[in-house]
Amino acid sequence: MSNRILMFMLVNMTIFGTMLGFGKKTFFDTATRTELVELVDMMRSLFSDECFHGSLTIYARQTFQEKKISQFLFGNTPLVFSGSLIPNRASTDILADYFALPLDFYSTVCFEPKISNVSLNVDIYSALDDVCEGAYFWLHLPIVETLWNLQLRENIISAGMLPYPAGYLSTETIARAVTPTTPMGQLKNVLPPDVETVFEGHTTIGDLREPLRFGKIFGKLNMLRVADIRLQLGWRFCDNGRHQASWYALIGMPTSNRPRAEFLFEPLVGNAGRWQLGVGLNLNESSDSFLGYEECSVAFYADGYVSHLFSTKQRRSFDFKSNGPGSRYMLLAAANSPAQNLLLGGVAPTTQYQGKLAPAINYTTLDVHVSIGVQASLTAALCATWCGACITFGYSFFARSGEKLNKRSCFPSNQFTFKGDSQIYGFGPLPAQTPDALNFSQDSATINGGQGATNFAPGMQFANKNVDSPQLATDGASTVLTQLTMADAVMFGVPQQQVSGSQPAILVQDADLDLTSGILPRAISNTIFFTFEHTWSDDELCWTPYLEVGGLLEFATPSAAHNSACTQWGIWFKGGLAYF
Repeated sequence: MSNRILMFMLVNMTIFGTMLGFGKKTFFDTATRTELVELVDMMRSLFSDECFHGSLTIYARQTFQEKKISQFLFGNTPLVFSGSLIPNRASTDILADYFALPLDFYSTVCFEPKISNVSLNVDIYSALDDVCEGAYFWLHLPIVETLWNLQLRENIISAGMLPYPAGYLSTETIARAVTPTTPMGQLKNVLPPDVETVFEGHTTIGDLREPLRFGKIFGKLNMLRVADIRLQLGWRFCDNGRHQASWYALIGMPTSNRPRAEFLFEPLVGNAGRWQLGVGLNLNESSDSFLGYEECSVAFYADGYVSHLFSTKQRRSFDFKSNGPGSRYMLLAAANSPAQNLLLGGVAPTTQYQGKLAPAINYTTLDVHVSIGVQASLTAALCATWCGACITFGYSFFARSGEKLNKRSCFPSNQFTFKGDSQIYGFGPLPAQTPDALNFSQDSATINGGQGATNFAPGMQFANKNVDSPQLATDGASTVLTQLTMADAVMFGVPQQQVSGSQPAILVQDADLDLTSGILPRAISNTIFFTFEHTWSDDELCWTPYLEVGGLLEFATPSAAHNSACTQWGIWFKGGLAYF
């Protein structure tokens, strides 16, 4: 098995030399609009003699170029998860120990994120000339079913057979004892079988009694929701036949869901619970004939708006500044004072491990208030009409500024240290080998491993020589505490030796959070679209029905780190009635 692992590692380092664990952002949102497909129809109604216009649109869209979303969340993939005792493990591997996977576990994980949406859009336009000449309103109500799927694919190279020694995750040795028939929801004090199971949030083991509560990955996630209701109140201030213009106030009413951070890739629609307020301008340049054909007309429409998305309460997860991307999935160890029955360098430390380990993300997931300063769009369309048929070609530019964090709740300072790959208990002499909680921290540990030379490097031998400010540990009676029990020392083939602790340990602070990791950058995209419409008109009827089909391609700029928009395609089918 070890030869297979070494060969696979060599191939990975050759092909994926820049693999990293997780991207710089902990959250993703598509910044997707639902009103684009109806916008041109609204402008046509506005700059015609229509008094009322109603339509129903069945709209489907789906992201592609999955690699961009994957890079946004995970950096370069595949991700490699390897345990501390994998020979020559790469510095870019994610430490499997943080997820209670065996010390000799080795697997690769790939993602192909995909977002699919189907919506039923209800649109109503009405002229308000009876109230004020040239006034109008437009109501856009989208009912959206969205499906988000990271499509995790795992290739297990080594399922791992080694146990955890006593003192690493518990006072007792934890054996590798899981069978394929073990219900995943009942994994208590049993090492999980794979990365996928860990990210589903079921696993507790030893002192790790808290399962993953946030940032989970759980296959397909779908939601049916009314996205934000958009209302435009406008006034046509210029109407001299061929040249027309109007301005409007835009109100976006939040009926969409807000991020809860339970899942890394959680379904979202609309503006994520934010109120939207803006102003816009419509323009129309039209001709009653084209190239001498009286039955053919051409019109050019343009729409632009600028808006603000107000602050709203959401929930976001954060990494740590000094520990890098993905550090929210590291393990925290509870620490408090006073120390009991523990001396480090002959002196009682000010704090001591309290017998509790937890995924850091359970405490770095905070309530926040987030706003977006500016959201703007510019759309232009050319429409050609002939004998009841209308063909439209258009382009739309969309931009949203980066999010602004206005306020947030706080991480519990001075209550935790970074475990890294430390032993958390030392052991007294035979025969009792009584476990004593240590005082330790690895403030420079990362998602890729313990700090420094790591606790498992040659010559380190589980003895905590890489902890912060190491001092040799004894109990309150100055009896030496060893790093392993005699049985585990024999099992792992290393001698018992005196374990070290931190004097002092470095406690994690609220100021250590990387607040930029949970905040989205700007979003910029360019969309091209087309429609084909047929209208059945009758001079004797006031109501004019029509049918329309269309499609679009939206392209986001390629920078995964600086653009949160995504690339997607969309198609729609629409039916409507206009009243003259």
